[in-house]
Amino acid sequence: MLQELVLKNNYMTGVLPDSVLTMKQLTQLSIANNEFDGALPVGLFSALNKLRVLNIDQNGFVGEIGADVGEMEGLIKFSARANELRGTLPDSFGRCKNLQKLDLGDNHIAGELPDGLFNLTNLRILDLSTNRLRGNLLPRIGQLTRLTKLVLSHNTLTGPLPVELQDLVHLEYLVVNYNHFDGTFPISRAPPLLGVCLVQPNSFSECPPVSSVDDSKTLAYQCNLDCSDRVIHPEVYDAISQASQKPASWRIALLVTLVSVTVMLATL
Repeated sequence: MLQELVLKNNYMTGVLPDSVLTMKQLTQLSIANNEFDGALPVGLFSALNKLRVLNIDQNGFVGEIGADVGEMEGLIKFSARANELRGTLPDSFGRCKNLQKLDLGDNHIAGELPDGLFNLTNLRILDLSTNRLRGNLLPRIGQLTRLTKLVLSHNTLTGPLPVELQDLVHLEYLVVNYNHFDGTFPISRAPPLLGVCLVQPNSFSECPPVSSVDDSKTLAYQCNLDCSDRVIHPEVYDAISQASQKPASWRIALLVTLVSVTVMLATL
């Protein structure tokens, strides 16, 4: 019986045929970098519940990820980056306890991060960037202690960054910029292996104490947190960003206004 079907990096088009549902012994389905489109066959995940690797990156698949994704309990890698997937993340992902890589970046997935996601304690890579996710990043993120890469940029996540990020002792890569995280930036230690950290722009309203910003062991220091007015007053930063798209005369007028605002704030 066929166990691996690898057709990546071709020019294959059309929909994924229902006949793939009969390949019940498959442990790997890799069809990345093609031109498939349409919805995934109904019942794909339950039919191929022996899969350990599922890679459908860089295609044009539409529709939602079905709740039957939880039936692939032996799944190790699931990558569906750069498609047109919509809907929400099923809570049943939490049943894929062996999952080490989940990459659903560059789709149109909406809604909040499901509770089940935080049960995936074997995850090494979690990339949900460039979607339409909202809601808070829960303190339970600290349970995913094997994470080496966490990428949530370009969504609409809100609320404070959880202090529990410091519990991700294997984390090397943290990218959460271009969201709407707010409140005080966490006063916490940096994961000891952290090498890349991007946390701005966001909507942080208050910086941690100077002692934290200047301490090389803190998250603020390792993320090179900018505690100038553009962070304390994010509306000013937003105005500057928007001005870069305007004519020069408009930018000069705005600059004069911002200087006035800065002087006024300094006198408060």
